[in-house]
Amino acid sequence: METPSTSHITPAEFDEVYEPSEDSFLLLDALEKDMEVIRANKPLVCAELGSGSGIIITALSKLVESNSHCIAVDISKIACGVTKRTAIANKTHVDCLNMNLLSSIKDHSVDLLVFNPPYVPSRLDKDTEERQLEQESVGASSDNLIRTWAGGVNGREVIDKVVEEIDRVLAPHGTFYLLLLKENKPNEIIGDLKKRQFRAEIFMERRIIGEHLVILKIVKAGL
Repeated sequence: METPSTSHITPAEFDEVYEPSEDSFLLLDALEKDMEVIRANKPLVCAELGSGSGIIITALSKLVESNSHCIAVDISKIACGVTKRTAIANKTHVDCLNMNLLSSIKDHSVDLLVFNPPYVPSRLDKDTEERQLEQESVGASSDNLIRTWAGGVNGREVIDKVVEEIDRVLAPHGTFYLLLLKENKPNEIIGDLKKRQFRAEIFMERRIIGEHLVILKIVKAGL
């Protein structure tokens, strides 16, 4: 599966949106590993939450070609604009929705959902001084970039909100690829999903400096 070009994205834009890194490439590798299954399932609607630079949904759009409607969702208007340009630069089409997570997604409409969430354990209720120190520690220039990685207690604040919604948004045969950090307690999430009639497994994992990343593949139990 081809990694989309991001040469059109400026340094100033990467101060506002998440620059593709090891977690992004692991998610691309997981989709590539499962690409024959994805093609065989013929998803009509593919969606990515928090598209950032747009490389994941753009690669997915090229994988499924004209068979699917590919949607990128991001709360950042800048990220939506960058994602749109990434798709165009890589000669494919992605529709971008500037909204918060799954709030306006139609019930049972998404056949394939992908999410690289803000997963780093952190405090989201920082005062101004604490937030400034955190910005300086990662070289961030705005709150937009902090939101791409700061995940609250256990890194789970955003993850748990999305997991609660997947039964509503996934189509009957839908699949959800979710990237997690080991500190997010993926086995706890798997156990919770099993109670709600989902089948979830660690589909791929990778250790990098300072992080142990995993990809969960989540489908309805029995499918």
